[in-house]
Amino acid sequence: MANFKSGNAKSETAITTSIEVPIIETEQATTVPDTIDGDALSDHAMRLAAKASKVMADTFERLALAKEDWQGGPLYTLLALRSTYEPEELDEFAVPGSDTGNNPDKFKIHVQNGDKRTQKNTTFYAQFAKGTSSGQAILERLDWLDRAADKGAVKDGIPEDILEMSPQKRDHQRSFLNGRIATMTQAYRKAMSLHFKLNEVNEYADNIAAEPIWLEGYSPDDVDNLWEAKVEATQEPIAVWIVPEEGKPVTKWEPFSISAFLKLNPAKAEEKGGGFKALVESGVVKKAPGGGATTPGGGATDELTIKTVDKSLGVITEYHRYLLDIMGQRDGAEYGKLIQQLTKKGNDEYVTAFVELKNAFIDIAKNNGLDAKYIKLKEAGSELITETKVPAKAS
Repeated sequence: MANFKSGNAKSETAITTSIEVPIIETEQATTVPDTIDGDALSDHAMRLAAKASKVMADTFERLALAKEDWQGGPLYTLLALRSTYEPEELDEFAVPGSDTGNNPDKFKIHVQNGDKRTQKNTTFYAQFAKGTSSGQAILERLDWLDRAADKGAVKDGIPEDILEMSPQKRDHQRSFLNGRIATMTQAYRKAMSLHFKLNEVNEYADNIAAEPIWLEGYSPDDVDNLWEAKVEATQEPIAVWIVPEEGKPVTKWEPFSISAFLKLNPAKAEEKGGGFKALVESGVVKKAPGGGATTPGGGATDELTIKTVDKSLGVITEYHRYLLDIMGQRDGAEYGKLIQQLTKKGNDEYVTAFVELKNAFIDIAKNNGLDAKYIKLKEAGSELITETKVPAKAS
């Protein structure tokens, strides 16, 4: 049974959501109103970042060095944030992706470009990431790299390892550091997306609660410090459940991946009459246009026929959704069935289809710059990006 709170009162330690996640200066601020004082918002983000704790820095370093991009990563980032900031301070953070209100995520700041003072698009979380001690250290190193490359610049204070770098190595180091800032931005944005979404779901109804699925003995109530709590290592680490009467066990609950949880829409659920079922279904994305062959009488059959580009893309999109779903299921049963069919003797057509599609997709992505587009979506914190991995072995 999953380890989360039950009883007739909601846990005070339930994590609230809001993710994804930081970027260096490529934030999606395409609709930023000119009336917003972006410089003041940037200062606000920097002031909050100045309070960033060693716990936050250590958490990010641990996740980054271990390449721990599994589903628990954003939750641990959120735990670090919650251990550093009071609830009122977290509410001062921008709602990720917002461009309106008193504290939007997207805005413009003034920058000096040579002799000209111009404006550039940025986000709250980009400024926050750069304002932390880790971000400041990265910016300082980027400055050293730029000065080392500028033959007319003063070299005082530049570390020897940078001065000895070749131009190519400086470019590689600069790319790595910019990517690190982008990853930090994304991490904080995704964690705060969880924060706001958890709050939203927990405020939806008195008898419905949501929080991470804690490792036995390591819930926030079991540890001395909030950041020491541990989440179950699963692709669906957040539970939403109906709060039972005091003393009775939880009987109705649903696990969610982070991406699925972030799609929950309590407002939409209320329009449907409210309740647990409406909430769970509020985040379900409509399936791609289906269809296919029809019977002589015009009825639909299970046979699938593709004749148009729109339908082909719809089928690919729907299969992508299905594959992520079965790869993320806890028991792995459906994924096991897929692998069993693929590797079963006599199913050479399935093997051919998978391998030739794989080769075609690789070439299509490479020849049309799709990988670069994907990276930009990931850096921008797109909710389309998932963390689901292919299981090493079908169970």
